[in-house]
Amino acid sequence: MDIVKEKKKKITRATFKKFVRENKDLLFVEVHSTFDGMVDGVVAVNDTAIKVTINEEEQDDLHTLGIKGVWLVGHSDDYFSEVNDTLFKGISVMNSCGWFTVKTLKTRGEQNDK
Repeated sequence: MDIVKEKKKKITRATFKKFVRENKDLLFVEVHSTFDGMVDGVVAVNDTAIKVTINEEEQDDLHTLGIKGVWLVGHSDDYFSEVNDTLFKGISVMNSCGWFTVKTLKTRGEQNDK
């Protein structure tokens, strides 16, 4: 008996930007680690998910997209993965500057599908 697995599409920077654009009114950012110049490396932080707003003046910034807590390195050095838990859906990003998750609340229908 063959089990058919649904092939997931690779998450790219374009996918990430589209997710941010489509959910800009209800975005949360959770920072897991960040770059610290004092130790010249990435250190863990205890941060909870906070609701953020996009700074309209900086939304075209290539590295932050106008979102506090977000830093994209670019040049294919950002690693994206899907986040899907009981209440949130989103995208987690790891790079040389840290690790953060941008997420939004699921709808009731999406919560019941899990």
